[in-house]
Amino acid sequence: MFRVRRHLLAPGTIALLLSGLAPCVGNAQDTRLLAQCTAPQLVTPAAPPPAGSDDPALASPHGSQTTVSCNLWATDAVTFKGVKASIKGRTDRLDVQFEPRNQTLVVMFLIQLMDPGRRSIMSPMLDTVVKIAEPRESKRRYAAYTIANDLTMVADFGASKSDFDKSVRAVRGVALPTQLYKGALEAIAKLAKEKGDRKALVILGDGNSDDTSYDHEPVVKAAKDAGVIIHALGFAAEASDQPKFQYIRRLAEETGGFRREVRVGSTQKYTIGNQFVAEALENGGTATVSLREPPGPATLSMTADFSNGRSESVSYAITVPAAPVVREPPAPRQQPTETEPAAAPMAWYEKVFAWARENKTVALISGVALGLGTIGLSLFGISSFGARRARLAELAEEEQGDRVVYGWLDMLDGNASRYPLQTTNVRIGRHRDNDICLLNDSISRRHAVLHFDADKRRFVITDLGGGNGVIVNKIKQQSHDLNDGDLVELGEVRLRFRANMEAVG
Repeated sequence: MFRVRRHLLAPGTIALLLSGLAPCVGNAQDTRLLAQCTAPQLVTPAAPPPAGSDDPALASPHGSQTTVSCNLWATDAVTFKGVKASIKGRTDRLDVQFEPRNQTLVVMFLIQLMDPGRRSIMSPMLDTVVKIAEPRESKRRYAAYTIANDLTMVADFGASKSDFDKSVRAVRGVALPTQLYKGALEAIAKLAKEKGDRKALVILGDGNSDDTSYDHEPVVKAAKDAGVIIHALGFAAEASDQPKFQYIRRLAEETGGFRREVRVGSTQKYTIGNQFVAEALENGGTATVSLREPPGPATLSMTADFSNGRSESVSYAITVPAAPVVREPPAPRQQPTETEPAAAPMAWYEKVFAWARENKTVALISGVALGLGTIGLSLFGISSFGARRARLAELAEEEQGDRVVYGWLDMLDGNASRYPLQTTNVRIGRHRDNDICLLNDSISRRHAVLHFDADKRRFVITDLGGGNGVIVNKIKQQSHDLNDGDLVELGEVRLRFRANMEAVG
């Protein structure tokens, strides 16, 4: 149940708001640059960096390039000229490909009905709707509704231009309560069912609301869930009505939309031009940023230059994924020569272990074989199984002996396994392509990555967006430097981090 709130302002409050806001509210429009970015994607490794480069990112041993695609738009009526990008804390520019918006647009006008005696403000409001809906390209569709006590359709999306204009201009004022939030929720629900790359709800009126069962927050949430941006155009019959505009202005601010007082009485505060749709409802585009960063969190800073000479910036947190481990194919087996006797056929356990080597499961196979000693004694005899068990142990030592161990993750529950950290990037998750595979339903397919920071001489654990997150020493972390003995919880799995001080220094 939505909580009850009556939007009533006492006379003294109105006077105070007017004295503080009225002189500038019509022209105040803070321009913000907003961004929605997809998860970074690895692309084909780029060529090695030039010799002598001191760029820490270009000197990364991973040599992988990552692309990030971001949808950018501004909260004012502007035209984008270009976009620049960099990683926060660094001065070098990144390669950016910017494509201006070329998407389908679905617009629903929500016209607030007023008392018939306020026809002088209703007529300019209806004319504004017709003017905004003038560009009738195939990628743009418009519908119009009125809101008083109920949401009422004026012209649907399939109406022709002439029918749309005629129906809008025929709207007449009524003396009814305005259920603004209730009507906005219903309008958003209708917009959510329409097909379109960008969806806009344009509210026109003075912002008056007589709702007693609906409120601001549910409307904002519904709009964000449906991908709808709310825009607010203020039309007030009298100066004393101006403070009400804050209600629809807040809806626009919190969904990233345009908001401006257009008219107060006979005073025109803002003029809707022929380019309003392109500059306010369709501005922005898609920026594809190429970067080469080591795995882990980073902050992407983007700056948009506008045709009016202004620029605005936005920062967006990203997590660079770890590059997949490239394994060399096994060398082909050489055929024995005529003078060289053929090698003895492999024993069954050697075949199993060869397969385990290729699939990085040596420790698992050897552990299982050693743990089943009593079964082996009964099936093969003491001496036979003892020899096989010794051979498995030797193969395990051969597999691990020449590799550096930077640390360990000790399982604290279940079989108390120990996982050696033998690379500087260790991926953890439920999928079998991870370096450490944890078969537990609370673990995401790709849950976290351990990256060795050479400057700090320690491992950093980073959450890759798993549903249950990463908790270090009982505190949920996005990225955290690990110390020897730290408790790491991934879902239901508890692990103890142990650093090999001889290896990491």
